[in-house]
Amino acid sequence: MKGATIGNMRSRVTILQYTQSQDSAGGNIKTLANVFSMWANVRQTGGNKSLDNLQISYSKTFEIKTRYEPAMLIKDSDEILLNTGKLLIQRVSVEDEGRACWLVINAYTTNVP
Repeated sequence: MKGATIGNMRSRVTILQYTQSQDSAGGNIKTLANVFSMWANVRQTGGNKSLDNLQISYSKTFEIKTRYEPAMLIKDSDEILLNTGKLLIQRVSVEDEGRACWLVINAYTTNVP
Protein backbone atom coordinates (compact mmCIF):
# COMPACT_ATOMS: atom_id res chain seq x y z
CA MET A 1 0.00 0.00 0.00
CA LYS A 2 2.64 2.46 -1.11
CA GLY A 3 1.96 6.09 -0.36
CA ALA A 4 -0.81 5.18 2.05
CA THR A 5 -2.35 7.86 4.19
CA ILE A 6 -4.97 7.87 6.87
CA GLY A 7 -7.35 9.24 4.23
CA ASN A 8 -7.24 5.90 2.38
CA MET A 9 -8.71 4.09 5.38
CA ARG A 10 -12.35 5.08 5.09
CA SER A 11 -14.18 1.93 6.14
CA ARG A 12 -14.85 0.87 9.71
CA VAL A 13 -14.52 -2.90 10.12
CA THR A 14 -15.21 -4.97 13.22
CA ILE A 15 -13.37 -8.22 13.96
CA LEU A 16 -15.56 -10.98 15.36
CA GLN A 17 -14.14 -14.04 17.13
CA TYR A 18 -15.88 -17.20 18.23
CA THR A 19 -16.12 -17.79 21.97
CA GLN A 20 -17.19 -21.05 23.57
CA SER A 21 -19.33 -21.42 26.65
CA GLN A 22 -21.60 -24.04 28.15
CA ASP A 23 -25.35 -23.98 28.45
CA SER A 24 -27.29 -25.20 31.51
CA ALA A 25 -27.26 -28.78 30.18
CA GLY A 26 -23.48 -28.80 29.76
CA GLY A 27 -23.51 -28.50 25.97
CA ASN A 28 -21.00 -26.32 24.16
CA ILE A 29 -22.24 -23.09 22.57
CA LYS A 30 -20.23 -21.12 20.00
CA THR A 31 -21.09 -17.44 19.70
CA LEU A 32 -19.53 -14.57 17.79
CA ALA A 33 -18.28 -11.68 19.91
CA ASN A 34 -16.99 -8.25 18.84
CA VAL A 35 -13.28 -8.09 19.66
CA PHE A 36 -12.23 -4.72 18.24
CA SER A 37 -12.94 -2.25 15.45
CA MET A 38 -10.48 -0.52 13.16
CA TRP A 39 -10.30 1.79 10.18
CA ALA A 40 -9.23 0.09 6.96
CA ASN A 41 -8.99 0.43 3.21
CA VAL A 42 -11.52 -2.05 1.79
CA ARG A 43 -11.39 -2.93 -1.89
CA GLN A 44 -13.61 -5.42 -3.68
CA THR A 45 -11.34 -7.62 -5.77
CA GLY A 46 -13.90 -9.85 -7.46
CA GLY A 47 -17.38 -11.21 -7.54
CA ASN A 48 -19.64 -13.50 -9.49
CA LYS A 49 -23.17 -14.80 -9.77
CA SER A 50 -23.84 -18.50 -10.32
CA LEU A 51 -26.65 -21.02 -10.30
CA ASP A 52 -26.25 -23.63 -7.55
CA ASN A 53 -28.95 -26.26 -6.93
CA LEU A 54 -31.45 -24.13 -8.86
CA GLN A 55 -30.73 -21.11 -6.64
CA ILE A 56 -28.86 -17.99 -7.60
CA SER A 57 -25.67 -17.74 -5.55
CA TYR A 58 -23.52 -14.62 -5.23
CA SER A 59 -19.90 -14.42 -4.18
CA LYS A 60 -17.70 -11.38 -3.53
CA THR A 61 -14.03 -11.18 -2.54
CA PHE A 62 -12.38 -8.28 -0.72
CA GLU A 63 -8.91 -7.08 0.21
CA ILE A 64 -8.74 -5.23 3.53
CA LYS A 65 -5.61 -3.26 4.46
CA THR A 66 -4.91 -1.52 7.73
CA ARG A 67 -1.93 -0.58 9.90
CA TYR A 68 -0.37 -3.61 11.55
CA GLU A 69 -0.74 -3.72 15.32
CA PRO A 70 0.94 -6.71 17.03
CA ALA A 71 -1.65 -6.57 19.83
CA MET A 72 -4.50 -7.21 17.37
CA LEU A 73 -4.46 -10.94 16.77
CA ILE A 74 -6.58 -11.94 13.80
CA LYS A 75 -7.01 -15.61 12.89
CA ASP A 76 -8.39 -17.30 9.78
CA SER A 77 -11.33 -18.53 11.86
CA ASP A 78 -12.43 -14.97 12.72
CA GLU A 79 -15.05 -13.06 10.78
CA ILE A 80 -15.31 -9.42 9.73
CA LEU A 81 -18.36 -7.22 10.07
CA LEU A 82 -18.49 -4.62 7.32
CA ASN A 83 -21.32 -2.29 6.35
CA THR A 84 -22.07 -4.65 3.44
CA GLY A 85 -22.40 -7.69 5.73
CA LYS A 86 -20.34 -10.41 7.32
CA LEU A 87 -17.10 -11.55 5.64
CA LEU A 88 -15.23 -14.82 6.15
CA ILE A 89 -11.44 -14.51 6.38
CA GLN A 90 -9.48 -16.50 3.84
CA ARG A 91 -5.93 -15.28 4.51
CA VAL A 92 -4.11 -12.89 6.85
CA SER A 93 -0.63 -11.57 6.04
CA VAL A 94 1.70 -8.71 6.97
CA GLU A 95 3.42 -6.50 4.39
CA ASP A 96 6.57 -4.73 5.55
CA GLU A 97 7.32 -1.48 3.69
CA GLY A 98 10.29 -0.07 5.54
CA ARG A 99 8.93 1.90 8.46
CA ALA A 100 5.31 0.96 7.87
CA CYS A 101 3.80 -2.49 8.33
CA TRP A 102 0.40 -3.26 6.84
CA LEU A 103 -2.02 -6.00 7.78
CA VAL A 104 -3.58 -7.48 4.64
CA ILE A 105 -6.73 -9.56 5.00
CA ASN A 106 -8.30 -11.42 2.09
CA ALA A 107 -11.94 -12.15 2.85
CA TYR A 108 -15.06 -13.28 1.01
CA THR A 109 -18.80 -13.45 1.37
CA THR A 110 -21.40 -15.65 -0.28
CA ASN A 111 -25.13 -15.45 -1.05
CA VAL A 112 -25.23 -11.66 -0.91
CA PRO A 113 -27.04 -9.90 -3.80
